Amino acid sequence: MSADLLRRAAQKLRHTAGAAQIGPWVADSWEIYVGAPGGTWVGETLDSDDHGQSEANGAYIALMGPPVALALADCMDRAAWMGGLDPDLLHRVVMPELITVARAVLREPDPSGGA
Repeated sequence: MSADLLRRAAQKLRHTAGAAQIGPWVADSWEIYVGAPGGTWVGETLDSDDHGQSEANGAYIALMGPPVALALADCMDRAAWMGGLDPDLLHRVVMPELITVARAVLREPDPSGGA
């Protein structure tokens, strides 16, 4: 179950990251660009009521660009592979946080009712 969840999340990350421009992604205030400020404009996170939050959101989105998603997908695939060798190994070795991230990527709730 967990290995399948990790594989599906890795596939979604690769598909989504593969469709995006690799980058680097950068934030200039609340605007997000690929390449450098003034490069290819990707979007903005402007909240007219809170510019500080807008800048923080922009910086976070730029930080989590496609290379991060691809690296995370690799981690998930490795963990799923280990789980295929020994299903119990997945629960002993893989951090529960990786399962939580996979559920977040897939927008799937925790069946145990946890976070």
